[in-house]
Amino acid sequence: MDEEVEHTRKELEEFKADIGQTAAEMTAAMHRAIGKSITDWSRMEGSLVHIASCLLDSKTNKVGLVLYSINNFHTWLSIIEELFVMDSNFSPLRSDWNEIAGRLRKLNDVRVRLAHHALEPGRALEILESITVENISLETFEDDFDSANVFPSLKPHKNDTRMKWKKKAVSLDEIVTFQEQLIDVIEMMTALLIRMKPIHLGPKQRLVAKIKELQQKAAQQQQTATKPQTE
Repeated sequence: MDEEVEHTRKELEEFKADIGQTAAEMTAAMHRAIGKSITDWSRMEGSLVHIASCLLDSKTNKVGLVLYSINNFHTWLSIIEELFVMDSNFSPLRSDWNEIAGRLRKLNDVRVRLAHHALEPGRALEILESITVENISLETFEDDFDSANVFPSLKPHKNDTRMKWKKKAVSLDEIVTFQEQLIDVIEMMTALLIRMKPIHLGPKQRLVAKIKELQQKAAQQQQTATKPQTE
Protein backbone atom coordinates (compact mmCIF):
# COMPACT_ATOMS: atom_id res chain seq x y z
CA MET A 1 0.00 0.00 0.00
CA ASP A 2 2.81 2.39 0.91
CA GLU A 3 4.50 1.62 -2.39
CA GLU A 4 1.29 2.39 -4.25
CA VAL A 5 0.91 5.72 -2.44
CA GLU A 6 4.52 6.60 -3.12
CA HIS A 7 4.10 5.72 -6.78
CA THR A 8 0.99 7.92 -6.99
CA ARG A 9 2.83 10.76 -5.25
CA LYS A 10 5.68 10.49 -7.74
CA GLU A 11 3.29 10.54 -10.71
CA LEU A 12 1.50 13.56 -9.25
CA GLU A 13 4.76 15.46 -8.83
CA GLU A 14 5.76 14.65 -12.39
CA PHE A 15 2.37 15.81 -13.61
CA LYS A 16 2.71 19.05 -11.66
CA ALA A 17 6.14 19.62 -13.21
CA ASP A 18 4.74 19.01 -16.71
CA ILE A 19 1.86 21.43 -16.17
CA GLY A 20 4.24 24.02 -14.72
CA GLN A 21 6.50 23.70 -17.75
CA THR A 22 3.51 23.99 -20.08
CA ALA A 23 2.32 27.14 -18.31
CA ALA A 24 5.81 28.68 -18.50
CA GLU A 25 6.10 27.87 -22.21
CA MET A 26 2.64 29.35 -22.87
CA THR A 27 3.61 32.52 -21.01
CA ALA A 28 6.78 32.90 -23.08
CA ALA A 29 4.87 32.17 -26.30
CA MET A 30 2.27 34.80 -25.44
CA HIS A 31 4.94 37.40 -24.70
CA ARG A 32 6.45 36.74 -28.14
CA ALA A 33 3.06 36.78 -29.85
CA ILE A 34 2.04 40.05 -28.18
CA GLY A 35 5.33 41.72 -29.11
CA LYS A 36 5.13 40.57 -32.73
CA SER A 37 1.49 41.65 -33.00
CA ILE A 38 2.26 45.17 -31.79
CA THR A 39 5.26 45.36 -34.15
CA ASP A 40 3.14 44.24 -37.12
CA TRP A 41 0.50 46.80 -36.18
CA SER A 42 3.12 49.53 -36.23
CA ARG A 43 4.20 48.38 -39.69
CA MET A 44 0.57 48.55 -40.81
CA GLU A 45 0.27 52.13 -39.53
CA GLY A 46 3.27 53.06 -41.67
CA SER A 47 1.44 51.72 -44.71
CA LEU A 48 -1.55 53.87 -43.83
CA VAL A 49 0.72 56.92 -43.96
CA HIS A 50 1.89 55.94 -47.44
CA ILE A 51 -1.72 55.55 -48.62
CA ALA A 52 -2.66 58.95 -47.21
CA SER A 53 0.46 60.50 -48.77
CA CYS A 54 -0.63 59.34 -52.23
CA LEU A 55 -4.12 60.70 -51.68
CA LEU A 56 -2.81 64.05 -50.43
CA ASP A 57 0.06 64.20 -52.93
CA SER A 58 2.40 65.06 -50.08
CA LYS A 59 5.59 63.76 -48.50
CA THR A 60 5.26 60.89 -46.03
CA ASN A 61 7.10 62.74 -43.25
CA LYS A 62 4.55 65.56 -43.36
CA VAL A 63 1.55 63.23 -43.54
CA GLY A 64 3.03 61.07 -40.79
CA LEU A 65 3.34 64.09 -38.53
CA VAL A 66 -0.35 64.84 -38.98
CA LEU A 67 -1.67 61.29 -38.60
CA TYR A 68 0.51 60.28 -35.66
CA SER A 69 -0.62 63.45 -33.89
CA ILE A 70 -4.17 62.09 -33.99
CA ASN A 71 -4.65 59.65 -31.13
CA ASN A 72 -7.90 58.13 -32.38
CA PHE A 73 -7.18 55.32 -34.87
CA HIS A 74 -10.73 55.39 -36.21
CA THR A 75 -10.15 59.03 -37.19
CA TRP A 76 -7.19 57.90 -39.32
CA LEU A 77 -9.47 55.54 -41.20
CA SER A 78 -12.23 58.12 -41.60
CA ILE A 79 -9.82 60.72 -43.01
CA ILE A 80 -8.45 58.30 -45.58
CA GLU A 81 -11.98 57.22 -46.53
CA GLU A 82 -12.97 60.86 -47.13
CA LEU A 83 -9.89 61.38 -49.27
CA PHE A 84 -10.82 58.42 -51.49
CA VAL A 85 -14.26 59.98 -51.97
CA MET A 86 -12.83 63.44 -52.66
CA ASP A 87 -10.40 62.44 -55.42
CA SER A 88 -12.13 61.02 -58.49
CA ASN A 89 -8.84 59.58 -59.73
CA PHE A 90 -8.70 57.22 -56.75
CA SER A 91 -12.45 56.59 -56.36
CA PRO A 92 -12.31 53.32 -58.37
CA LEU A 93 -10.17 51.91 -55.53
CA ARG A 94 -12.56 53.02 -52.82
CA SER A 95 -14.22 49.59 -52.46
CA ASP A 96 -10.78 48.02 -51.88
CA TRP A 97 -10.09 50.57 -49.17
CA ASN A 98 -13.49 50.07 -47.53
CA GLU A 99 -12.80 46.35 -47.13
CA ILE A 100 -9.39 47.09 -45.58
CA ALA A 101 -10.83 49.72 -43.24
CA GLY A 102 -13.61 47.39 -42.12
CA ARG A 103 -11.12 44.70 -41.16
CA LEU A 104 -8.86 47.16 -39.37
CA ARG A 105 -11.75 48.49 -37.29
CA LYS A 106 -12.47 44.98 -36.03
CA LEU A 107 -8.81 44.23 -35.36
CA ASN A 108 -8.29 47.48 -33.48
CA ASP A 109 -10.31 46.24 -30.52
CA VAL A 110 -7.85 43.39 -29.99
CA ARG A 111 -4.88 45.68 -30.67
CA VAL A 112 -5.98 48.01 -27.86
CA ARG A 113 -6.14 45.07 -25.48
CA LEU A 114 -2.71 43.85 -26.56
CA ALA A 115 -1.25 47.28 -25.88
CA HIS A 116 -2.96 48.08 -22.59
CA HIS A 117 -3.82 44.85 -20.83
CA ALA A 118 -1.50 42.71 -18.75
CA LEU A 119 -0.51 39.07 -19.13
CA GLU A 120 -1.87 37.15 -16.15
CA PRO A 121 -0.05 33.88 -15.33
CA GLY A 122 -3.20 31.84 -14.69
CA ARG A 123 -4.11 29.62 -11.74
CA ALA A 124 -2.67 26.31 -12.95
CA LEU A 125 0.22 26.26 -10.49
CA GLU A 126 -1.96 27.53 -7.64
CA ILE A 127 -4.45 24.72 -8.23
CA LEU A 128 -1.76 22.08 -8.52
CA GLU A 129 -0.02 23.20 -5.34
CA SER A 130 -3.22 22.57 -3.39
CA ILE A 131 -3.53 19.00 -4.67
CA THR A 132 -1.90 16.17 -2.71
CA VAL A 133 -2.15 12.41 -2.79
CA GLU A 134 -4.37 12.57 0.29
CA ASN A 135 -6.92 15.08 -1.03
CA ILE A 136 -6.84 14.38 -4.76
CA SER A 137 -10.27 14.05 -6.32
CA LEU A 138 -10.74 13.45 -10.02
CA GLU A 139 -14.05 15.30 -10.05
CA THR A 140 -12.68 18.36 -8.22
CA PHE A 141 -9.53 18.30 -10.32
CA GLU A 142 -11.50 18.31 -13.58
CA ASP A 143 -13.81 21.06 -12.34
CA ASP A 144 -10.86 23.26 -11.40
CA PHE A 145 -9.14 22.80 -14.74
CA ASP A 146 -12.33 23.33 -16.69
CA SER A 147 -12.78 26.72 -15.06
CA ALA A 148 -11.49 29.97 -16.57
CA ASN A 149 -8.15 31.59 -15.85
CA VAL A 150 -6.20 28.35 -15.51
CA PHE A 151 -3.52 29.10 -18.10
CA PRO A 152 -1.93 32.47 -19.01
CA SER A 153 -4.24 35.02 -20.62
CA LEU A 154 -4.37 38.73 -21.40
CA LYS A 155 -6.68 40.65 -19.09
CA PRO A 156 -7.37 44.26 -18.07
CA HIS A 157 -6.06 45.36 -14.71
CA LYS A 158 -8.53 44.70 -11.91
CA ASN A 159 -8.89 48.47 -11.42
CA ASP A 160 -9.97 48.95 -15.05
CA THR A 161 -13.66 48.39 -14.43
CA ARG A 162 -15.03 49.90 -17.65
CA MET A 163 -17.99 48.01 -19.08
CA LYS A 164 -16.33 47.53 -22.46
CA TRP A 165 -13.81 45.16 -20.89
CA LYS A 166 -16.46 42.93 -19.36
CA LYS A 167 -15.54 40.13 -21.69
CA LYS A 168 -13.43 37.02 -21.58
CA ALA A 169 -9.66 37.29 -21.51
CA VAL A 170 -7.58 37.10 -24.71
CA SER A 171 -6.00 33.67 -25.18
CA LEU A 172 -2.92 32.64 -27.13
CA ASP A 173 -5.11 31.21 -29.91
CA GLU A 174 -6.88 34.56 -30.28
CA ILE A 175 -3.57 36.43 -30.49
CA VAL A 176 -2.33 34.06 -33.20
CA THR A 177 -5.59 34.57 -35.11
CA PHE A 178 -5.15 38.34 -34.76
CA GLN A 179 -1.63 38.06 -36.22
CA GLU A 180 -2.81 36.02 -39.19
CA GLN A 181 -5.67 38.41 -39.95
CA LEU A 182 -3.42 41.45 -39.59
CA ILE A 183 -0.86 40.01 -42.01
CA ASP A 184 -3.67 39.41 -44.53
CA VAL A 185 -4.74 43.07 -44.23
CA ILE A 186 -1.15 44.29 -44.64
CA GLU A 187 -0.89 42.26 -47.85
CA MET A 188 -4.15 43.85 -49.07
CA MET A 189 -2.75 47.31 -48.27
CA THR A 190 0.44 46.53 -50.17
CA ALA A 191 -1.60 45.49 -53.21
CA LEU A 192 -3.67 48.67 -52.92
CA LEU A 193 -0.54 50.84 -52.79
CA ILE A 194 0.79 49.14 -55.92
CA ARG A 195 -2.43 50.09 -57.73
CA MET A 196 -2.36 53.63 -56.33
CA LYS A 197 1.19 54.45 -57.44
CA PRO A 198 0.47 54.79 -61.20
CA ILE A 199 -2.56 56.95 -60.45
CA HIS A 200 -0.49 59.13 -58.14
CA LEU A 201 2.48 59.40 -60.49
CA GLY A 202 0.46 59.64 -63.72
CA PRO A 203 -0.08 63.44 -63.74
CA LYS A 204 3.57 64.05 -62.84
CA GLN A 205 4.79 61.74 -65.58
CA ARG A 206 2.52 63.42 -68.12
CA LEU A 207 3.76 66.83 -67.00
CA VAL A 208 7.40 65.76 -67.36
CA ALA A 209 6.66 64.37 -70.82
CA LYS A 210 4.96 67.62 -71.83
CA ILE A 211 7.90 69.69 -70.58
CA LYS A 212 10.32 67.53 -72.56
CA GLU A 213 8.14 67.92 -75.65
CA LEU A 214 8.12 71.70 -75.29
CA GLN A 215 11.87 71.74 -74.72
CA GLN A 216 12.40 69.77 -77.93
CA LYS A 217 10.15 72.15 -79.89
CA ALA A 218 11.95 75.16 -78.45
CA ALA A 219 15.32 73.65 -79.42
CA GLN A 220 14.12 72.99 -82.94
CA GLN A 221 12.83 76.54 -83.30
CA GLN A 222 16.10 77.92 -82.02
CA GLN A 223 18.03 75.83 -84.53
CA THR A 224 15.80 77.10 -87.33
CA ALA A 225 16.23 80.72 -86.22
CA THR A 226 20.03 80.52 -86.06
CA LYS A 227 20.51 78.49 -89.24
CA PRO A 228 22.37 80.53 -91.90
CA GLN A 229 20.18 81.51 -94.83
CA THR A 230 21.53 80.35 -98.26
CA GLU A 231 21.14 82.61 -101.26
